[in-house]
Amino acid sequence: MAALDRLIPATWPAVWGDFARVFFVGLVNAQEVKAPVEAMARIALEQVRTLGFQLGGSQPYIPRGTVVAQIEAAEAVRKEFNGKNYGELAAKHDLSESRVRQILAESRR
Repeated sequence: MAALDRLIPATWPAVWGDFARVFFVGLVNAQEVKAPVEAMARIALEQVRTLGFQLGGSQPYIPRGTVVAQIEAAEAVRKEFNGKNYGELAAKHDLSESRVRQILAESRR
């Protein structure tokens, strides 16, 4: 985080710094991104500038992402189901076994 914090201009609104930290953590944690930490920090700052210029002055609602996470988990369960691994999928995706069965039943309809 220090690599990013050194680059955040003191003149930026606090919320821009918050967004930069979120974007930076996302880049650092993304396994597909193979770049030096300093480059990821600069990319995060550029993304914040773009966000500010595109949506600045408005108050967009940012959903928490729980619905997206549920949809992604259901898709993974359907994809990974081998006919008998209900318990394994439940543990892997932090779901109950009955929820796994429900997801699979819904997909058969």
